[in-house]
Amino acid sequence: MKKRNKKYRPKPVRGNMFVAGYRIPYPLEAIVQRMEIDGTIEATPDGKAVFDDGEEVYEVVPALNGLIHWLELCVQNSEIKVDLSPLTHLKNQLNYHMPITESVFNACKRLMPTLRRLVSLIPAGLAESNMRTVQISSYMPAET
Repeated sequence: MKKRNKKYRPKPVRGNMFVAGYRIPYPLEAIVQRMEIDGTIEATPDGKAVFDDGEEVYEVVPALNGLIHWLELCVQNSEIKVDLSPLTHLKNQLNYHMPITESVFNACKRLMPTLRRLVSLIPAGLAESNMRTVQISSYMPAET
């Protein structure tokens, strides 16, 4: 059998994030729906907000921090302009064990369709690049 002369080069990721448009904001939407239904968020015994996806339990505040950072990077490189301050307010209220105000809750609820649209329109390569940036920055020491 003849040896292949051509070097392997993976094809670049193409397309948009249509499926991710559903999967990425889903935990946040589930938290908002739970708050709308019974006004609660699952929490650990020491009071940290958590999200249980059925397989694993995740802390909400660090996840929101990463999601907000990733969305900010995506908004910078997108034509869609989105105000992410409701998510920041929600994160801060959860982080400091404050009651979630109705205005923040309603703003987050109104933001969900826009987030889904934004995520579904992001090119896959850009989304992946932004994800790596967020992952790297999560390991960097915090600025003092």
